Amino acid sequence: MTTEKKQLLDKTFQSFMELGLGGENMDFLDDMVAKDVVGFGTTIDEKIFGVKELRDLLIRQKEQSAGVDIKGKINTLDIHISSDENTAILTNEIILYITVDDNPIEMYLRFSVVLEYVQQKWMVVHWHGSKPEHVESEKDTWGIETWKEKAEELERVVAERTADLVEKNRELEIETALERVRAKTMAMQKSQDLLEVIKRVTDEISNLGIEFEGSNFVTVKPDKSWLMWICTKMEKFPFLVLIPYFNHKEFLDYDEAKSNDIDFYTYMLSPDESATWMQHFFEKSTALTPMPVLTNERIDQLMQASNQAASIFLFDNIVFAVFRLNGNPFTHAENAIFKRIGGVFEQAYIRFLDLQKAEVQAREAQIEAALERVRS
Repeated sequence: MTTEKKQLLDKTFQSFMELGLGGENMDFLDDMVAKDVVGFGTTIDEKIFGVKELRDLLIRQKEQSAGVDIKGKINTLDIHISSDENTAILTNEIILYITVDDNPIEMYLRFSVVLEYVQQKWMVVHWHGSKPEHVESEKDTWGIETWKEKAEELERVVAERTADLVEKNRELEIETALERVRAKTMAMQKSQDLLEVIKRVTDEISNLGIEFEGSNFVTVKPDKSWLMWICTKMEKFPFLVLIPYFNHKEFLDYDEAKSNDIDFYTYMLSPDESATWMQHFFEKSTALTPMPVLTNERIDQLMQASNQAASIFLFDNIVFAVFRLNGNPFTHAENAIFKRIGGVFEQAYIRFLDLQKAEVQAREAQIEAALERVRS
């Protein structure tokens, strides 16, 4: 091959590569690319048939790379020249150096170009670019193992993100439930409205999909008897009872926790312990608000429970208990939710005390006003 012809080959190849790497001047595209050129790029849809499609591709590349700094280093590994010296195949390695928002990216490509010498010009008739898989052919010629690794990694990432999404959705559900309890608290106008807050607490636990029987809110009197607000899923509305102290696991466990400054504990009552508690409740407790009417079937269900699991939370002003019959202890996640709900309810109880105090003061003022009218 003459020196002039070889130089023209090098110049045409370099001009074609520069244009593909972001060159601006496409005026000479028709002078170095055949009209029926065929090219395969590195993306799945990059199949070019004809110089017009190539021109469209270059325009898209230019639009998509606006503001992106792209430089390339070309290393020609082999140049094959046909016996008639009119066809040249150049096999190359390309390293692209791309900078996006000051972040450098390095990309390795393989790129082959076929040129034909026609009418004193070298014309590109075919090219093929690819991004090779990072596998060792001696170990994994088809890249199957690498594909498996990528699939496993993708499954792991999807599982992690799914778990994260589930956790975030659950947190949103919990916070929404707490906010509804807070809203009910802020709507309290009289001390009796505490019963509505207690019902809201029970409803929200149920809305969160937790299997339970009911919840109790307890304050302890000086004689160790319990003032207990009770709300169950079955009875629908809360009520207040006074339960006298007696020698039973529920009272004894509370005494021990209180004396040891423990703010959380659980217990599981046996069938006999559960029946003893229920019998004491029905025979000795005093209703301080209207109680729901219990059917004989319901009483039998409570008396004959195989066991009773409960989680107890001790706050500064209130004891919060959640219980269920014939079931396993609550999970760590469920107890974490109960603790948050109990903390919100304690604010409601403080508001209850304030309203109760204001009501007593208002009543005393009414009595004093009445007495003053009698005096006058």
